[in-house]
Amino acid sequence: MGKWKTVFVFCAALLGGGLRLIAAAETQPAADPFVKLVDETYDKRLAEARRTPGDLDDLAIVAEMQAAAADDRTTKRLKLALAQKILSVAAPLGTPDAVAAAQKALEMIDGIEPLAPIRRAEVARDLAMGALTYARSQNKTPAEMTALTRDAARAQHACAEVLLAESPDEIDAATSALEGAWRLIASARLEDMKPAHAALQKEVNRNRVRVMQFQGARSRLEAAEKSGKDSAIRTARGALAQLYLEYHGDLVHAATYLEGAEDARGKAILGGVAFLRDPTRLDVKGAPDTIEGLIRLAESLKTPQAQQNVADCAQQMCQAVQAAKPEPVVVARVRLLELQLRKVMGIVEGDKLGKQLLVAYKGLTCKLEVLDGARVRATYDFSAADQIRDWSAETGAWAVGKGVLACKTAAYSYGRAINKLQFRGDRPLKITFSGSAKYLLGAYLVPVGRSYSSSYAWHFCYDRGTVYVYGGESYWSGSAGRIALGEVYKFCIDCDGKGGVEWSINGTVIRKATAEKNPLRRGPVQWILQTESSDRSLTAFDDVVIEGEVVTRPGTGEER
Repeated sequence: MGKWKTVFVFCAALLGGGLRLIAAAETQPAADPFVKLVDETYDKRLAEARRTPGDLDDLAIVAEMQAAAADDRTTKRLKLALAQKILSVAAPLGTPDAVAAAQKALEMIDGIEPLAPIRRAEVARDLAMGALTYARSQNKTPAEMTALTRDAARAQHACAEVLLAESPDEIDAATSALEGAWRLIASARLEDMKPAHAALQKEVNRNRVRVMQFQGARSRLEAAEKSGKDSAIRTARGALAQLYLEYHGDLVHAATYLEGAEDARGKAILGGVAFLRDPTRLDVKGAPDTIEGLIRLAESLKTPQAQQNVADCAQQMCQAVQAAKPEPVVVARVRLLELQLRKVMGIVEGDKLGKQLLVAYKGLTCKLEVLDGARVRATYDFSAADQIRDWSAETGAWAVGKGVLACKTAAYSYGRAINKLQFRGDRPLKITFSGSAKYLLGAYLVPVGRSYSSSYAWHFCYDRGTVYVYGGESYWSGSAGRIALGEVYKFCIDCDGKGGVEWSINGTVIRKATAEKNPLRRGPVQWILQTESSDRSLTAFDDVVIEGEVVTRPGTGEER
C-alpha cells in the first residue's frame, strides 16, 4: 500500500475544504418554507445519528428522505428540499451506499433545478474524493483502490474541462483541478490516463497564454490611445481584433476594433456582423463577397471553435441569400461557396471527433486522422514505446522497441495482440501492416466479445505453405508460397462491410472471397494481430494502418 501514501495525504487536504462545499450544495434561501420544513423534520435526528458510530443511523434517515422524495404526492419544491438535504448528509460520509445516495440526490436536483455546470462538476469531484478517502480507512485491496483513484482522477479532469469551457479566464481553478488529477494519476501509476491529462494540460497552457496575450494587447492599446498617434492606435486595435478572431472567432468583438476597415478581410468581418445584427437588411448582391471573405478567414484560424463560429455566420448568410431567391448566377456562386464551407466545417467536426475518441478510449497513442464522418485512419509506426498502450496482449509477450511491435511466444504457441479501437463491421474496413516472422504471420477481425469462430482470419504460414481465409460461411486455403526468415511482408486486408474481403501480400492479390452473410454485421469489431513461433523466435510487426468507421462509444460485449 506504500504507493497510496501520497494519494491519501492529498485526499485529506482537498476534502478539508471540498466537503464543506457539498454540505452547502445549492441550498435554497433559509426563508423557503419547504427547506425549513425539512430542517425541522430531520435535523434533530440527524444530530443524534452523528453521535453514533458508523453511518447506519445516518443512512436510515437518508432512506426515509428518499422514500418521501419518491412519493407521488410530494411536490417539486419539497422534493428539491429533500434532495438537497440528502446530498448534504450523504456526501461527507464517503461510504459506497452514501455516495450512491448522494449521486441520486444530485440527479434529482438536476431534474428540478439544474445546478450550474461548474457547481455540478465540483460536487461530483468531491463525492469521488470522499469515496477514495473512506476506502483508505477500510483497507481495500490495491485493485479496488486503483479503481477508486481512477474515478477521482476522472472527476478532477471533468472539473477542469468544465472550468475551461465555462470560465476560460479562471486559469488558476482549472490548474488546481489538473494538479489534483496529476497527483492521483502519478501516485497510482495510471498510465492510461496520461494522454488525456496531457491534452487537458495543453489546453490549460493555451488558455494561460491567451489570457496573457489579451492583457498585453489591451495594455498596448491603452498606451497607444494615450500617445494619440493614429498609426499606433490602428495597429493596437487590429492586434486586439485578431486575438478575438484567433481564439474565439468572435466577429462582433473584432468588428468593434475594425470600424472603417477597407481591406477585404475587414470588410468581410464588418459585413458578417451587420448580417448577424439584422438579417433582414441583407445585401444580397454583396453577400457572396462577404461569404467568401468569411470562408478565407475561417481557413486561416487555428482553433476549431473559432473556425466553427466564423463558418456558422457564413453558413447562415448562404441560407439567407438562397431564401431571397436572387438571380441564378448569384445562387450558383453561393452554392459553390457552400462546397468550400463544408470542407472547413468538416475539419472542425474532425477535431471534435478526435477529442471525443481520446476520452472514449481513455487515451490513444496512434496518429489519428479523421477522414469523413466517423471514418478514421489510425497509424502505428511504433517509433514511441507508449504505442503499446493501444494493444492488449491476449497471449504471448508483446513489447514495442527499435521501431517495431515484437512478440515472443513458447514453441508452437500463438501470440495475439488486440487493438483497442472498435469499428463497425457492416462498414468498409481496411488494415495494412508489415511483418517478419519465421513461422506464421496473421490477423483476425473479430466481433467484440465473441468467439473466433465468428471472425475473419488471415494466416501466412511456413511449414504448410498455405494461406487461410475463413469467417462465417466462407473458408478458403491455397498455396501462396512460404514465409522466409528475414523477409518483410506487406499485408493489406480490405473488407467491404457486406461480407466481401480482399487480401494481398506485397501488392499481389492472394484471395478475394465473399460470405453469403457477413459474420461481422452485428456489433463492433476489433483487429487482432497474430503470430506463432516454432522455436521461441521473435516476430515483428510495423507500420500498422487501420481505416474504418470507428465506434464512438466502445463496449466490452460478451466474454470471448
